[in-house]
Amino acid sequence: MYSFNNIKLFNVTTISKPIFNVLRKSFNISNAEIKYLYGTNDVSSATLINYNSESNIATMNIVNATISYCYSNNPLIKISAENYNSIKLENVEIKEIKSYGPIIENISPKSKMDITNFKFYNNSNLHTKKCGNIYMNKDIELYIKKSKFSQNYNNNSGGVLCLSNIKSIDLEIINSDFYGNHGLNGGAIYFDSEEDIDEYETYIKLFNNNFIDNIAGKYGGAIYSNYTNLYLADVANIMIKNNSAGIAGGGLFSPSKNQKTLISNEDLKFESNTANSYGNEIATHPSLVVVSYNDNKKYYNNTISVSSGSDLSFSFYMYDSQNIKINDKINYFNFISIKAYIQNYDKFMHYMISGNTCSFINGVCKMPNLKILGIQGIYDMFFDIENSNDHTIDIEKIKLNITLCNPDEIMVYSKNNLLLCEKPICFNSCSIESRASCKKGNKININSPLYNKCECNKGFIGDYCEKNEMVDFSNITKIANIVSSTLIFVNTWTLLILCIFTHYLFFGYELGVGMNNTDKIKFVSNSKNEARKKIRKKSVIMDRLIVIESFNDMNIDLHEIKPTTKHSSTDSKKNLSSMSR
Repeated sequence: MYSFNNIKLFNVTTISKPIFNVLRKSFNISNAEIKYLYGTNDVSSATLINYNSESNIATMNIVNATISYCYSNNPLIKISAENYNSIKLENVEIKEIKSYGPIIENISPKSKMDITNFKFYNNSNLHTKKCGNIYMNKDIELYIKKSKFSQNYNNNSGGVLCLSNIKSIDLEIINSDFYGNHGLNGGAIYFDSEEDIDEYETYIKLFNNNFIDNIAGKYGGAIYSNYTNLYLADVANIMIKNNSAGIAGGGLFSPSKNQKTLISNEDLKFESNTANSYGNEIATHPSLVVVSYNDNKKYYNNTISVSSGSDLSFSFYMYDSQNIKINDKINYFNFISIKAYIQNYDKFMHYMISGNTCSFINGVCKMPNLKILGIQGIYDMFFDIENSNDHTIDIEKIKLNITLCNPDEIMVYSKNNLLLCEKPICFNSCSIESRASCKKGNKININSPLYNKCECNKGFIGDYCEKNEMVDFSNITKIANIVSSTLIFVNTWTLLILCIFTHYLFFGYELGVGMNNTDKIKFVSNSKNEARKKIRKKSVIMDRLIVIESFNDMNIDLHEIKPTTKHSSTDSKKNLSSMSR
């Protein structure tokens, strides 16, 4: 074992050899400060540490150390082995390093790295083809705890971590922060595996981590994953905030439409992530193209019927595997194009097709004037997607039913004797849009304004249908007056009858007319006894009034009548009462 304690290295330059070159042995550095190291040659060994355990199982420990302001044409710390080694970084600060390659490159086929209380700031991998500022591959054991990674930059993928060619993986990232890092793909972390890894073990634990303000030049502002077992990750309290991507996946991106390459978004907290083209939070490459016929016009049994030579209009829309519509605001996918063609295995394939290609602009490929001249029958219509990036994109196949011409179309035959159904053409003076309709003439196989007819639509007249047809409303006015007079007459008589009937009821009630049942009118009362009492009472009063009035008519002054005797007075009262009765 080699050990270096309490060391300081300042202003050291190497052009051919590493400062520390350790083979087969374990290696320890503690309480160290290393600053202003320059590895200026292109020789791969001109660097700070080259550690190769070869066939031995050995360890390298760096504890309580600061490495800063160094420049190297190679990775600053190179780690390799034939079989297995173990690396420990504890209470280490690495900052302001520029290298052509990862700052820490571990190419051992199987390795364990334990990183605790680690600070990794303002470091840059300037190599355009090497991934990550910290690199591991194949069988990986990586444990990161209580660490901070900030403002690191990579010309390639993985602003901080690049885990490449993954086979088995045991990964823990706990209580750590990734702030303001930058990579081409994966602003903070890049996962990649090109093999079928079902036979390998996977254990991933991500707890209490923050991914904030990271940037990807293309895809995956925080994380880029092409690792098919990432969905198995045990995830809790992960904040992905204010990350951005130049194309897609402001938070998380996968190039695969296989959902296993992504962490379940139910376990992630997204906030204010952005992408220039599409997918602010999570995105994948385009995986599906949806076909729209005549602005979403419905067609049944996946079959479109059209007469030979008539225009077909299609629009194609891209979606990713997250079912996110790709608006492609920066036109990144304008290299993807679509070509339409038809096949019929039961018929002689003789047809003409035009207007059958389009390219994607802002996520839409429009094919507005597709024209097919063919023999009547059912055809399979295919859409080939030409894609230089070799992304597998699905698109539906539809049935095309080519029919004979409609009654309002003109049959014209091409030089190849293919039927073309054309809409009639009239002179420009015929206002086709709203005032007139162009009707076909009697000539066969000729579509010419000389033979077609311009007919005015209802409500328009004139040689060019330029005048509005006037409507004679006089008869309508007369009829309306007659109807109005009749209604007034009928309503007046109805009102008069109701008034008479109401008067009859009122005065009959006042005069004590009995409630009799007749054949025509039946009166019903809910309180017969009270009604009868009231009628009797009023009847008595009326009788008395009648008697008094009769006396008045006889010029008899009631006050002049005096009883002569006691008996006569009593008799008079009896007579009056009998009269009143």
